[in-house]
Amino acid sequence: MKTDILIMGGGPAGVVAGITAKKHYPSKQVTLVRKEEKTVIPCGIPYIFNRLDSVDKNLMPDQSLLNNKINLVIGEVIEIKPKEKQIILKNSDVFDYDKLILSLGSAPQLIPIPGIEKEGVWLVKKDYEYLEKFREAVLKSKNVIIIGGGFIGVEFAEELSGIKNLNISIIEKLDHCLITNLDEEFALAVEEKLKNRGIKIFTGKTIKEIGGKEKTEYVELDNGEKLAADLIILSIGARPNIELAQKTGIKIEEKGGIMVDEYMRTNIPDIFAIGDCAQ
Repeated sequence: MKTDILIMGGGPAGVVAGITAKKHYPSKQVTLVRKEEKTVIPCGIPYIFNRLDSVDKNLMPDQSLLNNKINLVIGEVIEIKPKEKQIILKNSDVFDYDKLILSLGSAPQLIPIPGIEKEGVWLVKKDYEYLEKFREAVLKSKNVIIIGGGFIGVEFAEELSGIKNLNISIIEKLDHCLITNLDEEFALAVEEKLKNRGIKIFTGKTIKEIGGKEKTEYVELDNGEKLAADLIILSIGARPNIELAQKTGIKIEEKGGIMVDEYMRTNIPDIFAIGDCAQ
């Protein structure tokens, strides 16, 4: 199948790129390929537990693509052939393109904590089925530990504090939550607001171990203190999805993102990168 502009990835960056391309080049055929049947709105994920009351209320509608006459293909890309200007899908379908836009997104960052593989440790994944199970697990929990006091961790804590009978703690290795984004006086003000909502905050602390048999039961801090935890949310940032780009010979920055110039062009002609995967 031939298309003028092919977008890999159905997150916000990919959708906006498709709509923008169609607006400026209405005669061009634009195709968006994504792996997921349903795509979630990333910034809305912390709010599926209480305010939105459902993962379904945090979905990106496909209507904006259809309204702009953008072809939507559900499938997993397993190979990019820049010389042939083709992509290969897992089901063996082949798409030819003139311009390729990589909107590959990011995945949760992991850290080497003993016990991190136990049941009850959850990541902030942009996956509909995973988030359905995540939400169900949170609503059955009593003691929730959030590892990471950045924006996402703080958003999770504030959202979950609206659920009755749920004990919430944030563990942050730096001196304050949000200290990499805010001046100290504002970070302190945020922490005060969180504490007023019953959230416990442990700053300047790291996790020595996630304890329990098969399922998490507690976390042990670096000072030996143990906190009950039947559910742990790992919120320590994200890493760009670059594996497919690397296999293609696209240059990667030292910090891990796809290297692009001021026009979002990669080192390979007619291949662009946008969103979380680009740097």
